[in-house]
Amino acid sequence: MPGNTTPIHGKVCRIAQGTAGSGTNIAETSGWNATCTRDKSDASSQGEDGKKALLGQYVWTLGFSGSLCLGIAGQKAVHDACVNGTKLTGATALEFVLDAPGNYYTGDLNVLSFQVTSALGDVVKFTASLESTGTFGLTLGV
Repeated sequence: MPGNTTPIHGKVCRIAQGTAGSGTNIAETSGWNATCTRDKSDASSQGEDGKKALLGQYVWTLGFSGSLCLGIAGQKAVHDACVNGTKLTGATALEFVLDAPGNYYTGDLNVLSFQVTSALGDVVKFTASLESTGTFGLTLGV
């Protein structure tokens, strides 16, 4: 059966960049998050006690952070996609890997923000915010 059957520890999760299923891990990341939301439209009628809703399209919002090292190709690609307004797709796509290389979320992404934080006495850090465009989903292969 593909996918894990026991809880996953965050230390094994990572982010990779490249063609789905064969991406290269992006070094110096410290964590990621992914949230799927779906549009809804009110389909209620007069005289009904309860509200009704029709579900619409979904979108994933994702984020990841780490220590800023723009010499790392994956970090620089995300930075540049934000600055240039280009989509991360195909060979530049990101994989949000769970417990094994075959278990990941991936698809086309727009980079909405790339924040750099510098604090006295700490390493320079970054946080990237992304949003899916088109199909984005989970692959379970291991």
